Amino acid sequence: MPKVKKIVAITLKVFRVFIVSAGILFTLMLLLAFTSLPFWMRYNLGKSKAWVPDNTKTILLMGGGGFPSESVLMRLHYTVELAKEFPFAKIVVAIPGDTLNRVSTVCQVKYALVERGIGTSRIVLEPIGLNTRYQAIMAYKLYAEGKFRQPLVLVTSPEHLYRAVLTFRKVGFEDVTGQPSSESMLETDLRFDENLLGGNTTLVEVGGSIPLRYRFWDYLKLEVVVAREYLAIVYYKLKGWI
Repeated sequence: MPKVKKIVAITLKVFRVFIVSAGILFTLMLLLAFTSLPFWMRYNLGKSKAWVPDNTKTILLMGGGGFPSESVLMRLHYTVELAKEFPFAKIVVAIPGDTLNRVSTVCQVKYALVERGIGTSRIVLEPIGLNTRYQAIMAYKLYAEGKFRQPLVLVTSPEHLYRAVLTFRKVGFEDVTGQPSSESMLETDLRFDENLLGGNTTLVEVGGSIPLRYRFWDYLKLEVVVAREYLAIVYYKLKGWI
């Protein structure tokens, strides 16, 4: 019985420490969401390896979800823009999937590129890699087979760009940089007078507060995105992949 009580006491102590730690972490995240730090952390991850050489030979679109999804459509947009800027560059689509299934994401992206004026002869599919390291290995195999040439520009989300470039360099690419698929800010001023809309007038008015209505929530989401990416960077470093 004393042993059981000791185990229960230790368990309760660990649980209390966990709850307190979680509360402190959550409070810290809320406070940081009122600052611009989450934005700059993501920005720095996206800009540290961002550069598009004037003699770009290949543009590699990295997968980021199904089709359509926000991340894939953003990357598709930037890939098309680069493809138009470099009309003789190859386009590598690194998205895992069945290339014989017309509704698979990798095929949907290929068709979307063609619909936007990219010739099929320019498109190279890499449908095997299941993560960044795997995609880099398979892409290097295609490169060794002469399917495309360097300089190579990776198109991926801002927070992923730093790790992606380092991973591709680790497998053997010597001339690889990146293009972050950053979203643009809406140019319209979204502040409004709530008195013009009616409804319950006893609540606190937030129509004139952009930070409270949008920025706080955007930054809170970015904190999770950036935290996940930093953990991934540490993992890749420990694995020897970067």
